[in-house]
Amino acid sequence: MYLPTRRPIGSLLRGSGFKDVDDFFNDFFQSFDVQPRKGKGPNFSPTLDVVEDAEKYTVTAELPGMSENDIDVSVEADRLILKGHKKHEHQERDEKNSRYYFERSYGSFERIVPLAVEVDHDAIEASLKDGVLRLTLPKLPEVTEKTRKVSIKKS
Repeated sequence: MYLPTRRPIGSLLRGSGFKDVDDFFNDFFQSFDVQPRKGKGPNFSPTLDVVEDAEKYTVTAELPGMSENDIDVSVEADRLILKGHKKHEHQERDEKNSRYYFERSYGSFERIVPLAVEVDHDAIEASLKDGVLRLTLPKLPEVTEKTRKVSIKKS
């Protein structure tokens, strides 16, 4: 259940306006059960493609610069969980290589993909090639009969 953060109107006029704006957006995102990014600086959050067909889910994640040891994949009930940590490549600074521009992101991440249908945990396959993680999650066969009439015999 979503409960917005309430503050007296006077508190909006005191101090930094940025905190109030930040609180506003945090409340907004919580109303959709979406968590905004925390912390300062570039955060790493891999991009995902999720494709569903009749037999399986196929998930593709871009994880440049990461090895299989940096990534944790698990399935819990009705969701796929990807966790990992992209390490910062420390480079010594000298007179010849001063940093001019910095765009690459580093850090820990967690992505959760909801699954509408249960998957076969024992048949999940994962491969990592050229910084792209590919997951195949076969679906469990659906039970076609939800309700079954049981006949009663006379004894």
